[in-house]
Amino acid sequence: MKVIFLDSNEVKDVAPGYARNYLFPRGLAVLATKGNLRKIELHRALEEKRKEVRIRKAAAKKKKLESKVFEIKARVGKEGKLHGSVTRAKIAEVIGVEKEAVLLENPIKALGEYEVEIKVDSQKAKIRLRVSGEGRVSKEAEASKVSKGEKVSKVSKRAKGKPPRRTDSGQTTDRRRC
Repeated sequence: MKVIFLDSNEVKDVAPGYARNYLFPRGLAVLATKGNLRKIELHRALEEKRKEVRIRKAAAKKKKLESKVFEIKARVGKEGKLHGSVTRAKIAEVIGVEKEAVLLENPIKALGEYEVEIKVDSQKAKIRLRVSGEGRVSKEAEASKVSKGEKVSKVSKRAKGKPPRRTDSGQTTDRRRC
């Protein structure tokens, strides 16, 4: 007896008792009639069209992602080292994809430009990612600003909002002892 397996749309020849007692009651297969075969062919054609559309959309998204340079601002310490790291979740948030689509082996722990692979449907796209600093400026960055003629302002702790310490007589004192 010829039957059509519904999960894989395959036509196979099976024993009649197996088909009647096991496959048909559980909804795993239907009898291979001309009408059912026609339905399966239409279903296959429809699935092929959907697959082609999905591939075209994925290719367009891949091209769009590869043409951009994404920037992530991260907090930086004195030496230009990141506080923490840039993880797959943070990259996915910036790009607008799921976290599982970002193929990153280890988190990024330094400033610079990186190529990161992103899985777009069944294709892989290589995006450019720039990790730039936010917060304290490194000495090298200050030196490069000075050499370019730009102003570099240093803010002391008191200027950041800490009031000077006062004695009982109302005079301000320096917290450091000489």
